[in-house]
Amino acid sequence: MPSEPFSEPFQPPQNTTRISRPGPSGVTYHIPHTPPPSPTSQYKTTIILPKASTWSSNLHWHETHTEYLCLKRGAIYVQLDNAFYILSAKHGGIFYSSHSHSHSSHLDTKTHDPVPILSSKIQNGVVTVDKGVRHCWHRASLYYSQLNSSTPSNEREEVLLPSDIDDDVIVQEHTSPTDIQKPLFFFNLNSILNSPPSAPLPVLARGARRVLGEWWIDFQLFVVFRELDNWPVIWGGGGRMAEYLASHLVLFLAGVLGRLVGVRAVVEERTPRELWDAWRREKGLVEKKRD
Repeated sequence: MPSEPFSEPFQPPQNTTRISRPGPSGVTYHIPHTPPPSPTSQYKTTIILPKASTWSSNLHWHETHTEYLCLKRGAIYVQLDNAFYILSAKHGGIFYSSHSHSHSSHLDTKTHDPVPILSSKIQNGVVTVDKGVRHCWHRASLYYSQLNSSTPSNEREEVLLPSDIDDDVIVQEHTSPTDIQKPLFFFNLNSILNSPPSAPLPVLARGARRVLGEWWIDFQLFVVFRELDNWPVIWGGGGRMAEYLASHLVLFLAGVLGRLVGVRAVVEERTPRELWDAWRREKGLVEKKRD
């Protein structure tokens, strides 16, 4: 289904909760706070990145879900395994693509404009991320900034940029199968990242926070990642099997420690009531009514 760019002004989707994280990596989420109306509905989370935001999804993969990224406004960089793309809402989809980070690798020899590599996984601004595909996305402006900073000034190429390079980015994510995992992921992840360092904790968790120090937040996130199908590339130096084993080992150990100290992926205080109830039903934690 084509992704039609949003017209001004942006209207938050119904039945969603707005959560923002300020700072250089600023981001705003509009997350569904009710279960999907049907198994076939597109149950979307909206992500907004303001100008100059350095937010990134970081390189990761999913094992039980196919993910769809629908670009609605602005320009983004997308990595799918070893392929790289610049997508622009105003330009209708792929603006530039390559299998390397050299921007000259796919330029028209006469106009020096980007020549898109067509991809069956990107159609009309919608990116299909199949199960197991390592992927990452962020603002296109961040990609060009990093490209310039890593290239000596006398070697920098003059490149054509998307006309919406400085616009706010709006992307909508949804998955197949349709379930509540994506909203649960974003609610619990953002609660962890927005929690004050001195937030009250049970005794065992407080001890773990003291021992882990600066790794405390990462540890909590790893527990969330493992439970909610978000596998980060923790070590990328030894091939795909090494990536897989490293991520599964680290997240398995985090899960074991989490159970020991009472750190869970989905917590009632971090989760809207209807999603919490649906999660408990899904896990078989709701007591059956007696006749």
